[in-house]
Formats: sequence, C-alpha cells, structure tokens
Amino acid sequence: MTKPLNHIIDADIRSFFDNVDHDWLIKMLEEKIADKNLLKIIRRFLKAGVMEVGKLYPTEEGTPQGGILSPTLSNI
Repeated sequence: MTKPLNHIIDADIRSFFDNVDHDWLIKMLEEKIADKNLLKIIRRFLKAGVMEVGKLYPTEEGTPQGGILSPTLSNI
C-alpha cells in the first residue's frame, strides 16, 4: 500500500466455468471438507445438468453459470 504501482493486470480465463473438472474439484474439496453430506450435495449440484427447451442435457464438466455455488467453487 505504501509503494507505487507500475502495472495492474486483470486476467479472465476464457470458458473457465465450462471447463472445471468435477473429479479434480471434488478431490480438492475433500482435502478441506470432512462432511460427506456437504460433498454429496456439491456433487449433485455439479452433475445436475442443464434443461434447454424441455430437454435435459447432462454435465460432465464445468459449473453452472449463474448457479449459487459457482463463484465459490471457481475460487477453490
């Protein structure tokens, strides 16, 4: 805070939410979360799928954009 800044970098990872690996994310969560019920809920959230025009499409990777947990999971 007391030193002058020369550069500010703002990075955005393209398609980040679409490419989160579920297995890797769950492994990271299991290291810090002991509650198996909470982990089960997170797994269900990730695997819930997407409904478009009345048809359900399964999700194998990524987090639902606009989902309540997506910002928290992306910071992990």
